[in-house]
Amino acid sequence: MSAVTGNFLELLAENGRLNKLDVVTGHFFNMMAAFRGEVVCEVTSAKALDAATLKEVTAALSGFLQKGQSLKISTKVDPSIVGGLVVVLGDRYIDMSLASKIERYTTLLKQPV
Repeated sequence: MSAVTGNFLELLAENGRLNKLDVVTGHFFNMMAAFRGEVVCEVTSAKALDAATLKEVTAALSGFLQKGQSLKISTKVDPSIVGGLVVVLGDRYIDMSLASKIERYTTLLKQPV
């Protein structure tokens, strides 16, 4: 470990923030990915995506990238979204889940006329 890293960890410990180390390292990895031209993307679906669907999603998301950028995609499964996808692409949040649509329509139906 370098002296700078040791000093940083010591500073976190002195300020009672050592439990935030995972957050700090996560932000560091995101900054390094941006420096390398990688765009971090997290795709959440109700069921695990098969290879063909993942290839389609990757091709569609590649349209959002600028020249020289590459897509670093990770997938997550969350059955509570019922269907569709929730995509976090860099600083963009795209919610195409059925759960959010159901909630939106339920709210509309409950409004007084």
